[in-house]
Amino acid sequence: TYRLPARAADAGRLDRMIARAGGTSVGGTVLFRTADFPDAPGLFRRLGEAGIHVRRFTEASARLRFGLPADKDAWCRLSRILR
Repeated sequence: TYRLPARAADAGRLDRMIARAGGTSVGGTVLFRTADFPDAPGLFRRLGEAGIHVRRFTEASARLRFGLPADKDAWCRLSRILR
């Protein structure tokens, strides 16, 4: 089960990572975050190459949706790509 206060803090952490990477958070829940990036197609490719699956939106090509990382290793992998 998810502990909602902890997941809410994780959502904020992901929003900060997105902002540092040049993205703009546009919404989400305590389980996922949606953001716009200037080079979303390139970022999508780099994330995929690192084994990080995100959702692309055909109707909004700058937009990606991230699930919250499940553990420390997943946070580290995402952090490396978003630098």
